[in-house]
Amino acid sequence: MTFENLTKQSLMSESAEIVGRLESDPIFRNLSGATIARLLASLNVIEVKSDTLLYKCGEQASHLYLLLAGKMHAETKDGVSLKIIDSRGGDEVLCGLPIYTNNLSTLEKSKLIKIDKKILDQIIVNNPDIRTEALRLLSQRFAQEDLAENHQQLSPDKVIKKAKLYQWKNIKGWLATSISPLVLIYLFSETSLQYNLIIFFAALLATSCMWLFSLVDEYIPPIFLMIVSLAYNIVPPEVAFKGFGSEALFLFLGVYALAIVIEDSGIAYRFMLWLLNHLPSRFFWQRAILLITGYILSPVMSSGNSRVAIVQPLYREMIQCLGVSKRSPSATILATTSFSGAMLMSPMFITSKPSNLLVIETLPEDIKSHFTQILWVKGALIAMITVTAGHFIADRLIYGRLPNLTIPKQLMKTQLGLLGPLSIMELVSIFSLVFFIGSAITTSWHNVPLSTVSGVLLLALLMCGFITKKKFQQNIDWSMILFLLSLDSIIAIMRHLDVTSNLTESIKDYIFEYLPISPYIFILFEFLLVGCIRIALPITAGMIVSVLLLMPLSPIVGINPWIIGFLAGLFSDAWFLAYQSSQYIQFRNKEGGANGSYDEALFLKHNNILSITRLVAAFISLPYWRWLGILDKI
Repeated sequence: MTFENLTKQSLMSESAEIVGRLESDPIFRNLSGATIARLLASLNVIEVKSDTLLYKCGEQASHLYLLLAGKMHAETKDGVSLKIIDSRGGDEVLCGLPIYTNNLSTLEKSKLIKIDKKILDQIIVNNPDIRTEALRLLSQRFAQEDLAENHQQLSPDKVIKKAKLYQWKNIKGWLATSISPLVLIYLFSETSLQYNLIIFFAALLATSCMWLFSLVDEYIPPIFLMIVSLAYNIVPPEVAFKGFGSEALFLFLGVYALAIVIEDSGIAYRFMLWLLNHLPSRFFWQRAILLITGYILSPVMSSGNSRVAIVQPLYREMIQCLGVSKRSPSATILATTSFSGAMLMSPMFITSKPSNLLVIETLPEDIKSHFTQILWVKGALIAMITVTAGHFIADRLIYGRLPNLTIPKQLMKTQLGLLGPLSIMELVSIFSLVFFIGSAITTSWHNVPLSTVSGVLLLALLMCGFITKKKFQQNIDWSMILFLLSLDSIIAIMRHLDVTSNLTESIKDYIFEYLPISPYIFILFEFLLVGCIRIALPITAGMIVSVLLLMPLSPIVGINPWIIGFLAGLFSDAWFLAYQSSQYIQFRNKEGGANGSYDEALFLKHNNILSITRLVAAFISLPYWRWLGILDKI
């Protein structure tokens, strides 16, 4: 089969003809202008010679064909001619059948619209009536009993299950989860640590093993730790479940609700079409806009998970508008850029994550009294520049020089025209986003917590019907919310048990004896120590423990306590395994997986380089801090 793809320029010039064909089609004519606009960016127009076989009976159903010009011929596998309905072929794709039920070929030179099954599946999710209509059309080509017979033949003879419960990795993981806590209890039984602390550390070790060996889904281990804390009366129930009664619940629910409205309304798609139509046709600018968006959100939105939730729709719409293939290097580099934009600036502003405020609270009074956002940013300036440069260096090392993605601006103008004026849902999503971000920026003026603002927004969207019960159940990542709230509960348990003080008392003599005096070696020591802590603890808890553990060492090593606290925040954001970052788990749940939009292996390589870049940023910042006169100001 010889396909001659038309050029993008040709596709743009014939967009009116294509739109007319779609709007006259019995399947697509009832779709909204926004859906047609999305489809227009994803389809291909092909020209084929006479007597070209488009597909054979029994082949995997992968594309739908709509005739623009020419003639097609359909027949059964036995050569019996079939009627062509509405100049189309491949309706098996729309019906959900895995293989084609007939042969389809051209009788003369023809031009066709070719639409991929993955694109159609996305449309069918929001337009389920399409499948019913497609089955009706297909049934006109076959007798009902023949169709039923073909459908029965579609099930494969064998279903090979690749789940290997007892793989060696899993065996090692469960052995470590079962035995290591018992060893720890035995070793600590002769120390002065209280019994409840020993049991908590043992349960924490088991939790870490579950994460480390990926034995279960990420949200299950923290629930295990909470249950153990209750079962052994380590903490009272109100402490063990404190995360589920915290303000974080409505913060996350409100942010997810905002993301649902933005995605469903199509405003992100409209905005991305407009933006790409005005940007230079260079891949650098398409990546830069995603990075800058996350950077702008960082100082006004303290939750990294919230920033990821808002940036994700922009990423999704950009790869669709640009027609980027899923799991391609271009799609993956846009994914890493989106995530980096949301997360790289977390340590760089006081307000970019709540644990940064802990650093301020633990500073000596003479330093804390005049410490402001400006001073924090000034001290973090070199680190900002270094991690940003590190992001682009990692891009080049992993992906090389990727070609610029051609922006079909004339086609995008046609798509914008199809979208028409702003809909009610789009106006609501714009107002909701402005309300949420505006409230975050002006928190110091109105003193209303962002969680309260988020709860009010959630309530308004639910009461006005902009989020249906079905959407609320299906589109909110409840396992992710459970994971985040469980992490909050772990932090509450640690505070109740005063874990950091007990850890400090247990290891301070060892640290004081072997602690190096050189600032460069101390930075390496802090990076390794924070990294070890982060194997067991999530980002926030890991940073809190690191700050409380290392801040008292400031007079001994002769380093400004703010620098020690800042480095704890910078290093706690470094991660090498997925479970160490709740923000990445959230991003992966939406965009990753085997059928996701990006290549996870490349994404993780990029992240590993960025994690090392944080250490480089600390080293490079030392001369700058010395020049500012704050390196040894204690």
